[in-house]
Amino acid sequence: MGAQFGIEPGTAPSVLTEGVATIAVNVFGLGELAHIDKKALRYTLGLPVSSTIVGCATLDQIRRDLQIANHFVALSGVERVELFREVLPLVKPENLPWKPDDWDDPKAWHLRTEPAPI
Repeated sequence: MGAQFGIEPGTAPSVLTEGVATIAVNVFGLGELAHIDKKALRYTLGLPVSSTIVGCATLDQIRRDLQIANHFVALSGVERVELFREVLPLVKPENLPWKPDDWDDPKAWHLRTEPAPI
């Protein structure tokens, strides 16, 4: 969000109840989200993560990210939907190399299992 765009559904509640710290990395999708960096950072800071690693190439980027963080306002529901609409076209095999080559073959995908309730 290649980058993983967004936290995997169901993961955060499971690890949070176990007291496991979560870290958001590749917040700007390895540069693919540079054009919407403010939205991407606001989205990430609104997730239940313990730490966010943004990765910056310039001092100006660090200053901008700090300004966003210092004046943080979570995305509204409408803004989240708008962000997802902007990001969805980027979700393709060449940007997600850890996913299978054949997206149309459900057997190629790794099944995700939910942890057992405590």
